[in-house]
This record gives sequence, C-alpha cells and structure tokens, in this order.
Amino acid sequence: MKKTFAFVLAIILLCPVALADTLREQVNAPMEHKGTYNSPSGKSHIYVDAQVIVPEAETIPIYQAFARVPDEMEFKLLADLAFGEGGYTLERGKTDASNPAGVTYAEGDPAETAKGFHKYCISTDLRSASLLHQQEDFSYVQAYYGIWDYAKNTYAFPSLVYFALGGNFGKNLPPEADARAAADAVVSQVFPDFQFWGSADKKNLNHLGERIGQGNLMEYGYRFYYTRVLNGIPVSYVYVQGGADTESRVQTTMYAPVPPYEKLFIDVGENGIFQIQLQHPLQIGDVMGEAALLPFDQIMEVFGRIAPLSIAANELNSKFGKKYVNNHYIKEIRLGYMCTMDRDRPERHLLIPVWDFYGEREFRDGYYTFDNQSLFTINAMDGTVIDRDYGY
Repeated sequence: MKKTFAFVLAIILLCPVALADTLREQVNAPMEHKGTYNSPSGKSHIYVDAQVIVPEAETIPIYQAFARVPDEMEFKLLADLAFGEGGYTLERGKTDASNPAGVTYAEGDPAETAKGFHKYCISTDLRSASLLHQQEDFSYVQAYYGIWDYAKNTYAFPSLVYFALGGNFGKNLPPEADARAAADAVVSQVFPDFQFWGSADKKNLNHLGERIGQGNLMEYGYRFYYTRVLNGIPVSYVYVQGGADTESRVQTTMYAPVPPYEKLFIDVGENGIFQIQLQHPLQIGDVMGEAALLPFDQIMEVFGRIAPLSIAANELNSKFGKKYVNNHYIKEIRLGYMCTMDRDRPERHLLIPVWDFYGEREFRDGYYTFDNQSLFTINAMDGTVIDRDYGY
C-alpha cells in the first residue's frame, strides 16, 4: 500500500501540468453568457448574447512592454518579399545632432527596376510621405515615426507600411482562403510572433483612416487582422487607437505616454497583397509575475453595475427627443492581453489580462458597427474598469 501511494505521489509531482486547471476552469467561465442590463432610467439597454472566449492556457504571465520603432531586419524582410533582393534603393542616414541614432532612410528618386519604381525608406519626419513620388506604378516599403524625447526613448506613432499603387482592388478577387494563405505566409516570415485574429467586414473598412480612399468599398478586397500572441494568449485587437493622451503630445517627468495599441493588418486584392501595416510595434520585456484572475461571475457583477451607468450619459442629450434609442449589443466576451500603464510605476507599461466586451451600438439613426469594437473593458485581476481610448 505504501509503495502504491508513493508511486501515485511521484506521478503527481512529475506531471503538475496535467493536473493544472485551464484558465476557463480557474475563473469558472461559461461557454456563453446572456442577459439584459438597463440604465437607471430604463431608457438605455445593454443586451448580452455572447460567446465567452478564453485562451487555451493554464497561466497568464504579466509582461513588461516598450514602444519601439520598426527595425531594419523587418524592413529588409518586407522589402525583399515585395520587390525581390536588390529590387529597391537603400541609403543610410548620418549620425548628427538631429539624428543621433543614425536612423536608416532613403532620399531622392526611387530606383527603377523591372517591377517599376520602388523605395525602401525610414524617416523620423511624420510628413515623410512627401518623399514618395506617388506614380501609378510606384510601390514602397516605408517606416516613419516622430521622436518626442530621445532621453526617454519616446516615439510618436511608429509604423511599417508596404503599399502597392496602381488600382490593385477590383472585382475579380481570389477565394478568401487563397488570399488568407498569402497573408499568412508574409506574417510567418516577417512577423512570426503574430497570429490570425479575424477577417474584416467590408462595410467597416472606411473607419479609422485604415482604408485608402480609392475604389468602390465593396470592391476593396480582403482585410486580415493579426495580433501578437504570448504564452498562447493573444493581445486583444481593438478598433480604437488607444493612448489618447498622446494625441496632445503631453509630456511630464512623472508619466510615460501609454503606447497606442499595436496593430497588424494585411489587404489582399485581385493581384495579390497591396497593403501591409504594422502600427505602434512593441518590444516585449521581462515577465513581471503571474496574474491571479477574478472569477468570471465577479467580472460580470462589475459589468452589471458600471456598464448601464456608462451608457446613461447619452440620455442627457436633449437632441434625441422622443425618438431616443441608445442600445448596446454584446456578442463576444474575450479574455486577452492589453498594454496599459503600471499603476505602481507609471513610467512603466505592462501587458495585463483584461476582459473585452465586443459588440455594436444602436442609436436612433441606426447601428454603429466597427471591426473589433470593444464597448467595455475590465481588468481581469482586480475588476477595475479601463478606458480603452486612454489605455488605462
């Protein structure tokens, strides 16, 4: 009997993973949640009929995160894929007072190759698009960003972009599965830390300036969203830009601006990929600890108390009159990462677990639907309500 007990104990010690609870089991999250939540006046409503999506993982490490600019390896990988090796010009900036890092960039006319005019460039001037000769057959790979404070390593709106001009939209699109395979191939080679998040609804592509103002909206092609995944847990992709306080370029000695949300999307038209954008890339730092999550029912208690109050503000708008309509429809509740300010050390940013409530809004003039629209966000560790526009 003692030998049997000792053998079982050894198995338990050697196989802790097999006995560990999944995140869904730890927080006791159901597969779906339904409910109706009303504002205090009863005029505004939140209707929840949502899948509850929890990553297949057993722990959620908390990571330190830093804003960064795209690096040269990413540029070269993307430029080589777009134009072929040697199919573009590449020049280097000089190290001087206005460019202490010796940032890589290109100036002058693009190189003419068998594939047309191409340029690979990086500029610290946010108006860098003026460097590009927007000819019909001119495609480019470009990085751009502003620098607010070299000492703080603070950058403004860094992005890495590939765009192919020449009307690559069209009605004769490949099957979506083939377009997705082409986009996935680029991500695996250039952005290996990212995974597929979802496909865009074409009627939503004109939001946030993400759609280039060319062609009929329904003939635009496909858009595929990708997001960073850490320990099997995705960084939740959201519609809003985030970091709203950085819009005004407010700098203090105490606080670091919250980085806008990292985003990656790829557009595919009838002639293949015509746009790739990596916005606000992050550098992932050390693991700062392991998150302890609140039970799902406590998260929903917070939602039930605060969400109806948050939508009641529209009731003060007298222009709605007798035709007042103010409803939210929640279709997905997701657990994932979000980059936010560390409350104990506001100069530091962390990737922490949050619950996002995705859905759409309805007003008297119709529905307001955006891709990846999180209407409400709750810190999964302590139940704090987070303003996604500001990032904390």
